[in-house]
Amino acid sequence: MSPLGLRCAVAPRPHVYLRLVRDPAHAGAAGVNAYDVDSIADDLLRGSWTPRPQEVSLGRALFHRCERIEEESLPPGMPPLAEDDPPWLTQVLAGQAALARELEAELLPVWRHALPASPMVALVEGYVEALRPVAPYARRMVDAWADHPPARSSAVGTRRWAQHRRVTVPEAVRQLALLGVRRWEQEQLTALELRTIDDWHLRAERVGLVLSSAVLARS
Repeated sequence: MSPLGLRCAVAPRPHVYLRLVRDPAHAGAAGVNAYDVDSIADDLLRGSWTPRPQEVSLGRALFHRCERIEEESLPPGMPPLAEDDPPWLTQVLAGQAALARELEAELLPVWRHALPASPMVALVEGYVEALRPVAPYARRMVDAWADHPPARSSAVGTRRWAQHRRVTVPEAVRQLALLGVRRWEQEQLTALELRTIDDWHLRAERVGLVLSSAVLARS
């Protein structure tokens, strides 16, 4: 699952399967059924809804935007990560907020007209609804990074780290920078806020999973 909650959401979690959409233990935040995610998932599994080519085009358009925004959402000065590293929370939130804004302002107005009463449109609307609440946290994190980023390790501290870890000084600089950002991010939000964000991430992932399955059903 990508940081934006899609197989293209949103959040660093293990991969889940379509059957979890029907599992009450994974119900997520209140209101997740407002867009009939459960019934749409059932229709997809039974074959009573087969996405039309236009609906698949809508899903793919969302994925393309997701991939682009993931690349654009790294705040300036935040160190890049290896592909198998968990993404920065700041980048995740910034990307989710940007994706929700773009889908609501640009994608949905066109496709609501082109595909009235479409389950795919309903899924995209549900996805946007799940991501919208992260916007204030995203602004907070991005502003905090711009105004008060973590301090860099001193030259003495870097040399000690390099000796202790038996790595080169440049590698020590890289490792300490990553640790500094992780610690800095942990200090920006309370445990309650992190749990709230996690609830919204799970909700986005549930909708995103059905979206992904609907697109793959016609691939």
